[in-house]
Amino acid sequence: MKAVVQNGFGLSSVAVTDVDEVPFLPMSAEIETKKVPLLPYDIMKINGELYTDKQTTLGYGAVGVVTKVGALRSKKLIGQRVIVLDQNGTFKEKIVSNMPPLIIPIPDEVADEEAVAVIGGVDTAYMLMKKIIRAATATKQVVILGANSVVGISLIQLLKNKGNVTIIPEVRQESRNYFDRLVESLGMDAFLNTEKIMADALVVDIAGNQGLVSLYKNQGFEIISVVIQGVPGIKFVSAPLFPNEYALILDMMAQKKLRVFIDKDFSVNQIDEAINYQIMSYSRGRNVISFD
Repeated sequence: MKAVVQNGFGLSSVAVTDVDEVPFLPMSAEIETKKVPLLPYDIMKINGELYTDKQTTLGYGAVGVVTKVGALRSKKLIGQRVIVLDQNGTFKEKIVSNMPPLIIPIPDEVADEEAVAVIGGVDTAYMLMKKIIRAATATKQVVILGANSVVGISLIQLLKNKGNVTIIPEVRQESRNYFDRLVESLGMDAFLNTEKIMADALVVDIAGNQGLVSLYKNQGFEIISVVIQGVPGIKFVSAPLFPNEYALILDMMAQKKLRVFIDKDFSVNQIDEAINYQIMSYSRGRNVISFD
């Protein structure tokens, strides 16, 4: 079957190729892949910033349709649109999942391109929201670095619904107009602040801009980051969500209480173009790879 495989580092190491199908077991469910998100995580792997095996299939999440189930899985799954999570790679035509909790049904009201933005986007924002809410007893101000990103826009919407923190967004000058238009369209412009940052503010780093993060670090702010690891004074945070939390996110999206934004949708055969675009462009929504 067709898959996007990385064999080494750099753009030249990525190619669409044929790979063997995964063995199908009694607990397996086979998903025909429709769309996968192209994440900063994938770009970091391609650039050699994150460790990867010598040969690996890109991606860890996808949106698709269940086409076959093993004897020990419910046949009701067949035909369902689902989010599937698989650390063995998801940039491939078919995904065989052997872990029932890692398949999440998608409501009819949520389109494939919306659901795919949950992976590495809204789910990361939800994880951050939980950590921020726990810290809200000590601070009421949250500074978001990279607020124009998919994670940032999702996090702002989630925190707005909680209503007990003040959000101070930080974005590049090149993204300021885009960000301002977006928050206005979401009705969040009055909710955001540019007031003086207090000493007890929590800084949330989404962008991984070492220089900008260092400015806050040198002033003694508490910093959490979803990108920077192994740096004293910066706490790297990462945690999986429970299936019911994914279901809650999808329900909010179905009710239009949470919106996501897509930039470009590339065919899998345009993978080189997609990677180049992701590297060279500022965040304007999630870039998606389609297998249709």
